[in-house]
Amino acid sequence: MLKAAGMALTFVQVPLAIRYLGLEKYGIWVTLLSIISWFSFFDFGLSNGLRNKVAECLGIGDFRRARELISSAYAFISLMVLVLVVCMTAAIGLLNWQVIFNVQSLGNGELRMLVTIVSVFLVSNFIVGIGNQLFYSVQRASFVSLAAFLTQLLTVVGIQVLIAATSRNILLLGMVYGISLLLPGVCLTGWFFVREVRLRPSVGLVSHRHLRTILGTGLQFFFIQVGGVMIFTTGNIVLTQVLGPESVSQYNVVGKVFNIFTTGFSILLIPYWSAFTDAFVKNDTPWIRRVLLKLNLLFVPTVVLIIAVLMNIDRIVELWVGKGFACDPALGLWMAAYTIVSVWNSIYATFINGTGRIKMEMVAAVFGGLLNIPLSVFLVRNMGMGVAGIPASACISLLMFAVLAPIQTVRMTRTA
Repeated sequence: MLKAAGMALTFVQVPLAIRYLGLEKYGIWVTLLSIISWFSFFDFGLSNGLRNKVAECLGIGDFRRARELISSAYAFISLMVLVLVVCMTAAIGLLNWQVIFNVQSLGNGELRMLVTIVSVFLVSNFIVGIGNQLFYSVQRASFVSLAAFLTQLLTVVGIQVLIAATSRNILLLGMVYGISLLLPGVCLTGWFFVREVRLRPSVGLVSHRHLRTILGTGLQFFFIQVGGVMIFTTGNIVLTQVLGPESVSQYNVVGKVFNIFTTGFSILLIPYWSAFTDAFVKNDTPWIRRVLLKLNLLFVPTVVLIIAVLMNIDRIVELWVGKGFACDPALGLWMAAYTIVSVWNSIYATFINGTGRIKMEMVAAVFGGLLNIPLSVFLVRNMGMGVAGIPASACISLLMFAVLAPIQTVRMTRTA
């Protein structure tokens, strides 16, 4: 329910943000979030590695080791955030952001300030993000959904206040976004450690050897994250450079419609990551097979619903953002195909991530990431596909994992 409510609020945000910023500035805003999301892999996959290792410790009742791992993770990520903020602030000042965003309506100084504000908030969220992974480890994923819901709620309220009190100030929107991102996570992490005293971090438990343990798996997650960023977030940047910021708005709006399905499926999948870890450690193969069968059966009606939305995409977009918002039919078709492949991949990625056997996934992610950027530019510009070239390229880039992941899963559930 929380995940669905948060998703509904993201739909409320889009017309509000467009109303407040206008199409060009909204395109800049969405492109910025895509660029800034690249920083998400700078934790070297440590958070995901921590999630698996803590879940393993809890599965065998080793709370002391779990607490040492958590303490070491907090120490390392806090130091890393400090270094990142200093380096990032210096680097941002050296770049010409008007060229990057392909826009002249905003000055380079204003764009630099916007990027700095959002970047600092997002990188600081690495520390808060550890709390999310701990909720996952103890299989209380609903609290992560609660944090996400509160973030979306605060953002919607903040944009409403901006509409009432200011006019198209993209810097203020950046502040609203950053505060809304951090505040719920900080509060819920504090509540977690009040309840879970056995996992509370301590400076005396910090050890570099535990850091190596986490990073062993974490570095593989890091490369998966890099590949994912190159597949899922570069579309806005390619469109900005090739077609201009306004084209990003169309891509983003249609993408959010189909994102209902990827987000909706994640409502079921998020808790299963750590559940798969626990079952795999205990060699409970029959349970794993039953869950995977149910998820595959659920995939079939999901595809039917995606096709139904595709057939009515013009009407849906018109009801949502109003008349006059053109929707390219090819964009809808390729976005639907991309969504189907993404949902399919998410089933097997959840299982494989939970087991930590992620070398194949890492290779597929890096290959897909390296393929996606040149392929998307080729399809958008040289093949004349326009905006539709972005989801087409992403769909093709995901096919390697779509084929290999089920094969690996069958083999692992035979020998687990």
